[in-house]
Amino acid sequence: MNPRISKEDLIADISSMLGIPAPKVSTGSTEPKELFILVNDLLGLAIPTNLQKTDMAQQIVELSGGTWTADCESSGGTVTHLGLEKVRDAVSFFTRSEKGIN
Repeated sequence: MNPRISKEDLIADISSMLGIPAPKVSTGSTEPKELFILVNDLLGLAIPTNLQKTDMAQQIVELSGGTWTADCESSGGTVTHLGLEKVRDAVSFFTRSEKGIN
């Protein structure tokens, strides 16, 4: 059984796919909103940046055809490990599509 990768590693994966340095993670492995703004801007998704980060993450996932569920975010307004996995998968989808890889 593979150990679950950390939220920091998921953020690093997302950043690597976008060709950018990984944004700093704050106390308690809280992902920065900056990550979702960068995904939005670099992929040209046109998601309003005044949304909460959980709403931005949800739109990123849904625009890729993925499904966002209640367990993708916590009551404290953070994106859970599962939510970040789905964002990573969405970024992978978009970056592969840009390269013409299906």
